[in-house]
Amino acid sequence: MSKLRFIFLFCFIFSAGFLTGCSKHYALTTEYVAENTSEVAAEVISTAKYRRFLPTIKTIVIQAPDRCIDETKSQKDGIKAESTILKTNCGIEMAEIERGWAKFGYEVLSWKVLKQTQQQEQTRNGFALSAREAAKKLGADAILLVNSTERGYVKSGSDARWDRRYFVSDKRGNKRNPAYVNKTIERQFIRLLGGRERQLSSSSRLSVTINASVILVSTGQAVWFYEWTHAEKKQAEVKDELHVVCKKGYCRLAPKMRDGRRKATRLSSGNSSALSTQRKPQNQRSATHTRLMKEVISDMVRKFSSGLK
Repeated sequence: MSKLRFIFLFCFIFSAGFLTGCSKHYALTTEYVAENTSEVAAEVISTAKYRRFLPTIKTIVIQAPDRCIDETKSQKDGIKAESTILKTNCGIEMAEIERGWAKFGYEVLSWKVLKQTQQQEQTRNGFALSAREAAKKLGADAILLVNSTERGYVKSGSDARWDRRYFVSDKRGNKRNPAYVNKTIERQFIRLLGGRERQLSSSSRLSVTINASVILVSTGQAVWFYEWTHAEKKQAEVKDELHVVCKKGYCRLAPKMRDGRRKATRLSSGNSSALSTQRKPQNQRSATHTRLMKEVISDMVRKFSSGLK
C-alpha cells in the first residue's frame, strides 16, 4: 500500500511539467479581446456657403479622379464571369457613386457626360472646357469631385489581445480546475495556441476610404469636404479550445478519443450532398470591399443632404 502511495505522490509533485513519466491532460482556451472596437467617424467639413446653398442643390455632376483601377463589375463583386463584353475605365466605382446620390433624390449627371462635354469643346475650339464650365453648360448646381477611392487594410489597435486560460482536464479534454504551470510548460502552451490563433483571426481588417469634395458651379468654391476610412467589423466572438497532453516535460495536442461503444447499424434509403458555394479568398475580399464602398457612399450622401457632420 505504501508503494502505491509513493507512486501517486511522485506523479502529483511533478505534474506541472517537470521531468516525469506521468501524463497530464490540460484544456487550453483562447479568446480574442479588443477593448476599443469603435470606428472613427467620417471627417466632414462644411462651410457657411454650403449651408446657405444646400436647399438649392438639386442636380449633381460627378467628376472622376485622374486614374482608376481597370476592373469589371463581376471582379468587383467577387463573382467569376465567363467573359467581358464591354467595360468602361473608372465606370464601376463611379456608377456606384452616381447610384448612391440618385437614391437620395438628386438628379445625377454622369461623369462620362462631363468628360465628353469637355472634350467636344476641345475638338471644336482647340481647348478643353474646365470641369466647372462644362458643369454649368450641363445645368448642374454642384460638382462632386472624387479625389480618391481606396481599398486597403486597417491594423488592429494596440489594445487588442488574445486572452489565454489553462485548465486541468480529464483524458477527453473536459475542463476541471485552473492549472498552474511553470514557464517551460507555458511556452509550449503559447506555441500550440499561437498556431490556432493565426488561423482564427488576422491582425488586419479590410477597409475602404473615400475622399471627396463638393464645388458650387455658380461660384467655383469648394464648400463641403468628406473623408472616411470604413473597415469591416471584427468577428463578434473569436475563441477556441485545445486539448493538450504533457509528458516528460513535452506537450502536444492530445489525440482524439474514439468512442468505444458499438454503434447500431443504420439503414438508408437515400441521401443528399450539399454543393459548396463558398467563394475563394480573393473573391471574398472583393465582395467585402464592394459592400464597404456602398456603405461609405450612403454615409457620404446622407451627411451631405441632411447637413449632418
